[in-house]
Amino acid sequence: MLLEQIAEVVTELCHYCAKDYRARILVHEKDFNNSDIMKKFLSIIVLGLLWCNVGFASNDPVAGIVPWVYNFTASGKASDVWVNKNTTYIFTSDSPSTFKNLIFKKEKSVNNVSKKEKYSSSFKRKKLFRSFVFEAEYEDDISVELLIEYQKNKKNFEKAKKTAEYYSQMYGQMPHFLKKYNKKIYIHVNKGKDDGTWWVMMDKKEFHINTSRCGSHVSKVLYAHCALVMIHELAHVIDQLTGVISPSKWRKAKKLDNKKYCSKYSKKNNKEDFAESVVCWILVREKGYAIKSSDRGKIKKYIPNRLKFLDELKFNMYPL
Repeated sequence: MLLEQIAEVVTELCHYCAKDYRARILVHEKDFNNSDIMKKFLSIIVLGLLWCNVGFASNDPVAGIVPWVYNFTASGKASDVWVNKNTTYIFTSDSPSTFKNLIFKKEKSVNNVSKKEKYSSSFKRKKLFRSFVFEAEYEDDISVELLIEYQKNKKNFEKAKKTAEYYSQMYGQMPHFLKKYNKKIYIHVNKGKDDGTWWVMMDKKEFHINTSRCGSHVSKVLYAHCALVMIHELAHVIDQLTGVISPSKWRKAKKLDNKKYCSKYSKKNNKEDFAESVVCWILVREKGYAIKSSDRGKIKKYIPNRLKFLDELKFNMYPL
């Protein structure tokens, strides 16, 4: 904790150093009479100046600082991106939604569904996916099929229906341009073995949910967290399976942003960079009130060309 506090103070000092190329520090005269205080004070100054020299070799005030805003856009450990001062949530169950109706269709078993319980798991592991199938209807003639998995000999229709209602409402809160293309959502039963990973199949307009990520469906923090993950996954669908996004134009915008990113995870590849950047774009353009002002500023400064690229597509953002 002490090291973190020192790092925070020194980082703030470095911002000042980078701006003015020197530190102007005023200490009350009486403080100089205490040698112990002065030793500690001067130690911090020296450490800060050394840090500045390492971190700010150029005139760019961002140089030397990690070139991303968050570790992951939906990682609470890294950023608390989904809540500002524990009061303003980016999404809640009461946020505007285009959800209209949920209809139970049938029971269905699907062969060879990916059994991806952990982020590191292979897509090659398959299972028989036993499910209750629901259809969720939305404004503008949009619909999506939700397949709610159950374990063999452990059917619970009412529980499955509540799960379908939870994710149907959340899906309705997604901007129009994201939910219009996706066709199915596979919601995997929680056996206590997964790490909450969600994923998109690269050849199908669908995404998969491990429900442990969202807890028992009562936490406001986890609801907001899962809504951001849903944006991320839907961004994969529109990027990879619709032809709406020009890969070459995206790479050009990314290059112009000069190795700056929305998140550390964005650096993995262009696909993750796009999905993470869409989340940051929505945060800045539609949900700016719910994130830290410092984060808003960093996003605009770090990825201006990606933001411009998305702005110029003039997507339908309703109901955000």
